[in-house]
This record gives sequence, structure tokens and C-alpha cells, in this order.
Amino acid sequence: MHNRIMKLNLLLICFIYFQLISQKAQSQESHKLPNIIFILVDDMGYGDPKSFNPQSKISTPNIDKLAASGMMFTDAHASASSCIPSRYGLLTGRYPFRAKHFNWRSEPLIDEDQLTIASVLQKNGYYTGMVGKWHLGFDYSDYNNLTGGPVDRGFDYYFGISRSLDQADYYYIQDRHAVQAPTDSIPASVGYGKNGWQGAFWRKGKAAKNFKHDEVLNTFTQKSIDFIENAAKDSNPFFLYLALASPHTPWLASEKFKGTSEIGDWGDWVAENDDAIGKVLKAVSDNGISENTLIIFTSDNGPVWWPADIETYGHRATSIYRGMKFDAWEGGHRMPFIASWPGVIEQGSQSSRIVSNTDMLATFADLVGETLTAKSGEDSYSILDALYNIESTKPIREVIVGWSGYSELYIRKGDWKLIGNDQLYNLATDPSEQNNVYKNNKNIALELLTLLEQYKIEGRSTPKPELASVETSPLPELINVWDPVKVRYRGPILIAHRGGVVEPNIPECSKMAVKMAAVYKYDMVELDIQESKDHHPIVFHDRNMMQASGIDKKISDLTLEELSKINFVNSEEYITSLEDMLRLCSSLNLGVMLDIKSDGKNELFFKGILALIEKYQLDKACMLLGNAKARDQLKGKALLTLPKEMLDRVKEGESVDLKGYYWFGVPETWPLELIKPIQEYGALVIPALNIFRYSKENHRTEAHHDAKRLLNAGADGFQIDCIYQDYFQRPKVYEFK
Repeated sequence: MHNRIMKLNLLLICFIYFQLISQKAQSQESHKLPNIIFILVDDMGYGDPKSFNPQSKISTPNIDKLAASGMMFTDAHASASSCIPSRYGLLTGRYPFRAKHFNWRSEPLIDEDQLTIASVLQKNGYYTGMVGKWHLGFDYSDYNNLTGGPVDRGFDYYFGISRSLDQADYYYIQDRHAVQAPTDSIPASVGYGKNGWQGAFWRKGKAAKNFKHDEVLNTFTQKSIDFIENAAKDSNPFFLYLALASPHTPWLASEKFKGTSEIGDWGDWVAENDDAIGKVLKAVSDNGISENTLIIFTSDNGPVWWPADIETYGHRATSIYRGMKFDAWEGGHRMPFIASWPGVIEQGSQSSRIVSNTDMLATFADLVGETLTAKSGEDSYSILDALYNIESTKPIREVIVGWSGYSELYIRKGDWKLIGNDQLYNLATDPSEQNNVYKNNKNIALELLTLLEQYKIEGRSTPKPELASVETSPLPELINVWDPVKVRYRGPILIAHRGGVVEPNIPECSKMAVKMAAVYKYDMVELDIQESKDHHPIVFHDRNMMQASGIDKKISDLTLEELSKINFVNSEEYITSLEDMLRLCSSLNLGVMLDIKSDGKNELFFKGILALIEKYQLDKACMLLGNAKARDQLKGKALLTLPKEMLDRVKEGESVDLKGYYWFGVPETWPLELIKPIQEYGALVIPALNIFRYSKENHRTEAHHDAKRLLNAGADGFQIDCIYQDYFQRPKVYEFK
């Protein structure tokens, strides 16, 4: 599974970039860079806003109005189910388990040179401001010089508090200094509930003379409005990160909101926070900047809402999802997430794509055209195509990782979610995570654990920028197999067997496998060709689809249209026509070795192949495997395998013109002394290193021996299974057993 995630995500980056980047660019050109307001509430659950849970017993008209004006993401997640690590993930685009420490009470958590969502915008001309709860540490040695906070991590302006509103010390900070130092001692305010973390709870400690807990929400609201009014006067775009310290404890609804919900203090407090959000949204409208302002709303983690609260009030603060704050179950990290941008994001739309709050860094970088370096956004994927409503059959991310507080990690791939080592759930059939199916699916759990370990070892879950998309680095020149001198100059050339780099969830003969072959700098890919019912060439290895696609039919039983709707087993890759595959290979400067499996009884079949080779200008980069009919039809348009009778003449010492041929076959049967004369007579020498040719126990050792022996003898290249690519200075790939 080594390097697999890089490869899985390559499909998204490469495919969308190649196919849809022009559409994205047109969307960007039609709008100047937008102002961005990111509203993060504290401890609000997925089931609290009515827009996400129609059965909610809390009135949230402003959040609901924002949802109606834009796009709701129904599968969006915080990177942790508690405040501090979740905010670390949001700001840095890194999974929080990568942080060096969480000593937030004494030092900054984000390194000085770490790119953040603020600094990437700041360096691209944005005026950046933050209002609210930081909770990512300062150097607290001097209240007049609090370094390591927002203004040292990409924000031009900051007003807020250093931690949660129930954690001492209590004082406001502006930029790098305390507005007033905390000099007074205040007693604790007692809460209620199972652990006392409900109601008007806060801890005892020091407080500034001007600090009143029940004024904080209004203060943050007004400071945000002031920032918007001032920034709107400037021609440059602005970014406001509004990190409310509520509805986290203390729950302090004002008289205006007390008793307005059906569920007591929590509902009243959420409703008042919704009202505060409405005031901020009104400021955007009042300043005439609605049309060019992207507003994103979400929460940092799940609520403190116990099963007893559900029973008492009949309100499910996490909707159908199990768990709450600090849990690895969905209720701890599945968040309400809304994005609104009039004229760009479709009103009243929804997206079910998996999103993490770590994805904001890549999204903002994508928006301004910034390329992330290898040391930034290690777990961040851009959701910009989703915001632009660019259709894609692929998810934004295949895998998501999260943290339950500071202990248990979870990893989810598709519908499968593993918590710790032994809780496995299928969210497609069990979204409430009631049935642990680990015992009957240990192989899936092992795969997910292996994947998680890979992320830890590699230090990222996204592709490295230098490998992220083939088009960002110079593509090698398309090979000319008719020119042996140039082939040997490149050599040894590599041809990817069975359509590219094949691994679990990267099926053979798939577009994804071909793209990975380009990433790993293969020269060519071998494509197996079958014939559809309507005589179109199809890229597929077996005649029958049962093993690869789970359908007990032959390729020849179905039409091209029918085949294109069939996906490979355990994959979202679909069966592909030869035309689509040659178009892709041509765009990636990959030559092709065509292994034609069909007899081609209808002349349209071979005529179609010839036309496609010419259409995509691959006639100089094409080799052929196949039957006699295929050889006759494609002679002169593809390099042909050396016939036995010609090889025998060479063995007899004859001088034979071998131009237009290549010697292909099983290494152990080759007389090495024939390699040089065959090359001198004009043919290429291309042995095959395929796993099925070797013993199961020692295949790597045997294949490595053949590779060295044939390289030393002067072979021009190899057709190989990708598990042997590390013999040729390519990264080793995971061997799935």
C-alpha cells in the first residue's frame, strides 16, 4: 500500500486539472478575488441548526438563511473532536496528530514558518483579520508582547481571547498585547450535567477588570462588524476569521433569548449565537459587498450533549449520529458546513463529498493561484471545484483521518471507518455506528491501519507537490520506438504491464493506473484490448468481466455505452474505451503497447484501432502484441514482436533486417548472446518481468536477478509489473497480499 494514497488522490488532481481546469479558470476570471469570512462556532453539533436537522428544537434562522443562499456540505468533518487540535488542523492544513506538542498554556503550537490559511491569503494581497478564540498558544512571558499568536501567523489584525471562555485567565488581546492584564481573582461558576460542563460553567482564576463573560459574544460580534466596515472601504480583498467562543460553556443567554427554545439553556444560547451570526451577515449586506464575499460557516467539534439530554429534551444535537465532543464517533466531528458566494455557488445546493477542515488551506491557495510547497498543507485538498459546482465522479478526498481529543485516531476510507484498532463501521449501512463489524472484516481493518501508518511515516496524506500533477513538471518526450538509437539513449525504457501502476483500489487497465505510470516516469503502458458487441475496442484484460467487475458476462456481450457504466470491483474506476485511454496516454506523452485479445472478426474493429492510433499521433510510439490478424492489420503502424522464424535465422548466423520489430518474451528462455546481434539488425530487446512467471515465494528475488542479468547484457527496456519498479530507480509500491 506504500505510496497508494498519493496515487489515489492523483486521479482527482490530474483528472480534474486536465479535464476541467479551463472551466475553473473561467469562473475565477469572471470574479475578482472574493472577500472571505470564515465563521467558526464552538461546540455546535451537526443536529443543532434546522437546516441540517429539520427535527431540531432550536431556532436558527440566520444559519438556515445562509444555507439556503449557498451550499450545504453534509459529510464535512473537523480534524479532531475537541477545540485545540481541530483549530490546529483548520489553520495549518495538517492533521493535528502531526503537531510537535500541545503545550498551548505556555508556548505557540504553530511553528513560525508554518503556512496558515491567513498567511497564504496575506501574501496574495488580502488584509487578514481574526476576531475570537485563538486557543493555539502564545509566548505568555509578557502581557505587552504576546508573541506566537495570530499576528505572527498571518493575520494583520487580531482581537480576541487566548483560550476557551471557561478557562482562566480571562482577558482580551489586541494584536500582541493584553487590552488589560488579568489582575483580579474570580471564583468558579458552577455548571451542571454529567461532568459539570453544561450551563454557566467556568473555572476560577485571574481576570481583567474589564472582562465580563456575558459580554464576550456581543463584543466579538461588534469587533467583526467594525472590521468588515473598515475593510470594505479598501479595494483589496479581506479575510476575516471569526472564531466565536460559543456556544461552548458558559451558556449565557441574555434575557432576550432565555426561554426561546424548547430545550433550556443550550437551545437558548445556540439561538443567541445564531442571532450574532445574523448581525455579521447583515454587516456584509449593509456594506454592499455581498456579491463578492465568500462566507463559510462550520463548527470546531461536536456538542456536550449527553444521551440523558436527548432523553430529557427530545433534541438530538448530533442528528442521527452517535457521540459528542471528544468522541471518535461521527457526532464528535461531523460538522454543519456551509459555503455561500452569490453568483458563484449555487443557491440551495448540497454536496455529499467528504470534506475536512484541513482542506481550507489548499482551497484558499487554489483560489488565489498559490502552489503549496512540500512543507505545507500536508493533509489539505482543495474543495474549489465543489464550490464552483464542477461535476466530478470522484470525491475530493478518498480518505479522512481524525482525532478524538488527544487520544484515539480514526480513519475512514469511503464508507468504511476504523476507530482505534478494533471498532469498524460501514457508514453506508450503519451511519449511526451501532454495529461494530470488525470481527468479520479484519482484512479491511488491517488495510486501514496500514494506510494510517503510511500517513504517519510519509508525513502527509496528499501527494507531494512535485508529484501531485503530471502537468506541473516537464513531461518526457513521447518515445519513438522506430528509432532504436533514441530508445537506447533514454534506456532502459519501462513499459507498465496491464495498463499502468496497479495496486489495491487502482485496477488494472484503468485510467488511474495509467496516470500513475506517468507519475512514476514510465515510457509506455501495455493496454489489453477486447472487442465490444458493437465492435469498439475496449481496454480490459479478461474476456469475462466476473473477476474484475463482478459481472458474469463477456466484454463482447455488451455495447460500448453499456460497458462505460460498469466500474471495477472495490473501485470507482470505470471500464474505458481505447479512444479515451489513447487520448489520456497522448496527453501524458505515454507510448502504448497494445495487446489485442480479440480476433477482430468485424473489420470495423481493426479499422477503429488504426484510426485511433493516427488520431492521437501514437503511430511512432506504439508496439503490438496479439494474433496474426492483428499483426497483419497494424503492420507499419506499430512495432511488431519478432517472429520465431526470424529469430531462428539470427540464431543460424544470418544477417536479417529486423527494423520494425522487437524481441519480447520470457527472460529465462533467452540466449543472452543473441541480444547484441538482434540490436545490430535493427530490433529492440524488451524482456518481460511479470509476477506470474516466477515462484510465489521468491518472485522478487528471481525477478531482480533477471533484471540485473538482462541489463548487463544490454536489454533496451522491460515490460514490468509495477511491484518491480524499484529495481529501476522508481519508488517501491505496496505489494498487496
